[in-house]
Amino acid sequence: MRLIQQLAGTVLLVVTLISLPVWAAKIALTNINLVDVESLTIKPSQTILLQDDTIHAILPDSQPIPSSYIQVDLAGKYVLPGLIDAHVHHATEPEGYNNADITRLRLQKLLRGGVTSVRDMAGDVRVLAGLKRSAQLDLIQAPDIYYSVILGGKSFFSDPRTAAAAKGETPGETDWMRSVDDNTDVDALMQRVLGTGATGIKIYADVPASIVKPLADAAKKAGLKVWSHAYIGPDKPSAVVAAGVEVISHIPDLSAEVIPDYKAWRRKDASISEAVKAASFDSSNYHSLLRSIQQQGIVLDATLTVFEQHRDRGPNRELMFQHGIFLTKLALKQGITLAAGTDTFDDAAPLPMLHHELKLLVELAGLTPAQALQAATLNSAKTIGIAAKAGSIAVGKVANLLIVNADPFADISHSSDIAHVIKNGRFIDRGTGQHLPVAANNGASQPPTAEFNWPNGAKAAVSLAYDDTLASQLDVALVQLNRHQLKASFYLQLSSPLLAARLSEWRAAAAQGHELGNHTLFHQCSASKPGRDWVAAENDLDNISAVQLVQQIRLANSMLFAIDGKTERTFTAPCGDESAGGQPYLPLIYDDFVAIKAKTGPVVANMAQLNVHAVEVIAPVGSSGAELIALVKQAAQYGTMVNFTFHGIGGDHLSVSADAHAELLAYLAANRDTYWTDTFINIMQYVKVN
Repeated sequence: MRLIQQLAGTVLLVVTLISLPVWAAKIALTNINLVDVESLTIKPSQTILLQDDTIHAILPDSQPIPSSYIQVDLAGKYVLPGLIDAHVHHATEPEGYNNADITRLRLQKLLRGGVTSVRDMAGDVRVLAGLKRSAQLDLIQAPDIYYSVILGGKSFFSDPRTAAAAKGETPGETDWMRSVDDNTDVDALMQRVLGTGATGIKIYADVPASIVKPLADAAKKAGLKVWSHAYIGPDKPSAVVAAGVEVISHIPDLSAEVIPDYKAWRRKDASISEAVKAASFDSSNYHSLLRSIQQQGIVLDATLTVFEQHRDRGPNRELMFQHGIFLTKLALKQGITLAAGTDTFDDAAPLPMLHHELKLLVELAGLTPAQALQAATLNSAKTIGIAAKAGSIAVGKVANLLIVNADPFADISHSSDIAHVIKNGRFIDRGTGQHLPVAANNGASQPPTAEFNWPNGAKAAVSLAYDDTLASQLDVALVQLNRHQLKASFYLQLSSPLLAARLSEWRAAAAQGHELGNHTLFHQCSASKPGRDWVAAENDLDNISAVQLVQQIRLANSMLFAIDGKTERTFTAPCGDESAGGQPYLPLIYDDFVAIKAKTGPVVANMAQLNVHAVEVIAPVGSSGAELIALVKQAAQYGTMVNFTFHGIGGDHLSVSADAHAELLAYLAANRDTYWTDTFINIMQYVKVN
C-alpha cells in the first residue's frame, strides 16, 4: 500500500509540473542514476536541481536539498541528456510529404520519444523558421530545430526535386537554395545565409573542392557551421575533407573514394566490376581518408537507417548499406567522432527512428550502447555547434533530459523504455497509456474527434491492404488472413508478371471476399522527388500527362472487372504521388472510385474530417507485431480507423515479418467486438453514408 501511495504521489506531482507555466518552478530530480555521456559512466544516487530551463546543480543524494525546490523521486530511473537527431528533413515538400499536419505530428513524436533537438538538413526555410520559433518558445510539442541552407553547383538546381522547397522562387537563386561557382562572393553569401536564421550551410552536390574551401572559410568567419555530403562530386571525399568541412553526412558514400564514376553508380545503378567491389571493402584503401578525417576533428553523420530502408530499391542499394556498416566500423576503430542521424521517418513506428539508428550502430557497426548514446547526444550537439549548452548533463546546460526505466548502457533498447521527457525544464506530457506514469493530457497531443458509430458497436475500423502484386502476399498474407477469417484489399499493378502467372489465385482471393484494388498499370512514380533515383526512366510519372495516366487507370479498371466482375473499386496512388507531368490527376478520377488513398500519414484523427479522395495510410516496414497493435489501439482510443498498406510479408520489398503480421491478425481476430476489420471499399462505403 505504501508503494502504491508513493507511485500515486509521483504521478500527481508530475501532472502538476506539466501544468505549470512555461518556466516551471525549481525542481529537484532525486535518487537518480545519472548517465554521463562524456565519461561514459553511470553515476548512482544523484540529484539534479533544475531552475527554470537550466541545470542549476548536480548533488549527491546525501546532500540537503534547498526547501525552495519541488522534489520528484526518480528512484530506479536513469537520466540522460535529451537525444539529438543529427539528420532530419521537415520542409522538403511543404505541401506534400511534409505538410503542416503531419509535420506537427512527427515533431511531437520526436519530442515524446526523447529527441529534444534536431539538425534539419535543408528545406524551405520559410517553413523551418516558423517551426524553429514555435519549438523554441514551446508553443508546440517539438524538439529545438537547427537548420541549414543548401549550396550546390548550378547543374544540381536543374534537379526537379529542388522545386518544392523553393516554391514561388527559382531554385539556385534563393537565399536557402543558392548555386555557387568560382565567381560567388562568398562573404556576401554568408551574410544572406545568416539572414535566413540558418545554423549552417550544407554543401550538397556538384561543387568542386576548389570552391568548397572558400565557402568553408567564409562560413566559419561568419559563425556558421560547415556541413557537407560525403560525396558532392566531381571530386572524391578526400578532397572535400581537405577543403575544411566540419561535418560529413552519409558514411556509405565515403566509398566514392574507391568506386569510379560514383555518381552514375549511386544515382543510375551503373555496374562496377567484382574487382572494384572487392576494393571498396578493402580497409587499406581508406586509411589515408579516415586518418585525415580524424586529425581534422571532422564529425561523421552515419545515417545507417535510411540506407537500410532503401536496401531493396535498386541493385546497388544493398551494397551501399553494407558499405555503411563496414565504414562505420573503420571510423570507430580510427577514433573518429560519430554522430547519430536518421534522414528518414517511419510514421508507423511508435517511437522516433533515432532509436532504430542507435540499434543499428550497436548491433551492426560495433559501437557499445554507451558510444551510441554519446553519438546521439554529445557528438550530435557538437555537429550542430551547441555542445556548450546541450548534449550532456552539466551545470549551466539547458535542462533537456530523457528519463528511462532501465540502464541504457547495459542494453541499447532501454533508451526506448521511456518514463519521462523534460525539455527546457518542463515535463512533457507524453499522452495517456497504461505503461506511462502520466495519465493527464494537456490538450496538445490528442486529436479532436467527433463520435462515429461503427457497425455492431465496434470502437474502430481496420483496413488491411497490400500493394504491388507480390508473391509473399499470396503465399503468406492471404493464408494468414483466411486462417483468421479476416478480409483485406490487394492493390494490383496490372502489368506485373505475377498477376498473369498466378491469375487464378488472385481471382480466388476475390471470390473469398477480398478486394482487388487499382494500383495502375505500370506503378509509375515521380523520379524528381527525394530518394527516387530508383525510378526507371520508362516509369517516371513526370514524363507522362495527367490525361494519359487517367486513361491507363481506367483501362486497369476494365482489366480488374475481367478478373473479379466488380464494377465498384478503390484506388491507391503509387508512391503517394498526386501529379503526372506536373499536373494533378486525382481530381480527374474522383468519380471512378469509391475512395482513393493518396499519401502516408498517422492513424485517422477525426472521421468528420476524413477526405475520401485523399485517405492517409500507414505503410509499415520492419514493424513488430506490438508496434502494429499499438496503432490499432490508438484508432480505438480515437474512435476512428487505421489504414495499413503493407508490401512484402516475410519477403519481397518494404517487408514486415510474417510473425509480426500474424501477431496483428491474431489480435484483430481475438477482438472482433472492438475492431471492425474489412476491405477498404466496404469501410469507405459505410463511412460515406454515415
